[in-house]
Amino acid sequence: MNDLIIKVISSIIIQIIFIFAFYVLFHGEVAPGGAFQAGALFAVAFIFYIMVHGLKVFQQRIKPKILDYAMSIGVLIYAGNGLLGLLLGRNFLNYYYLAKDPHFAQKIGILVIEIGVAITVAAVLTNIFIKLASFKSTTDDR
Repeated sequence: MNDLIIKVISSIIIQIIFIFAFYVLFHGEVAPGGAFQAGALFAVAFIFYIMVHGLKVFQQRIKPKILDYAMSIGVLIYAGNGLLGLLLGRNFLNYYYLAKDPHFAQKIGILVIEIGVAITVAAVLTNIFIKLASFKSTTDDR
């Protein structure tokens, strides 16, 4: 697809989706929304890019291995945040070691976990779309 108007408008819309996804992510503990919703919005932006520019262009910009690593990195961020508390002699997912003020430490810990979940959700949903978009049927049933 080489329609310049669609590409320009979609680039603006994709930026707006990214901004809204960051808003949902960073306001997840004080407003409805959070990590899963933000990750889904990030995936929507990636999928919209794929639909406008094509899968090959997307895979030239973001290598497939990066999405595979992102799925794991999000889980590692979540688990690492919990295990760090254990290594410091606290409970699993106890965030009080992050700051002097317990309330502020809890906010930081929750935000770190939400970032990990958002990364994983975005990578998984984008990967699912890519796998479905690149699926080639072995039968002629259409």
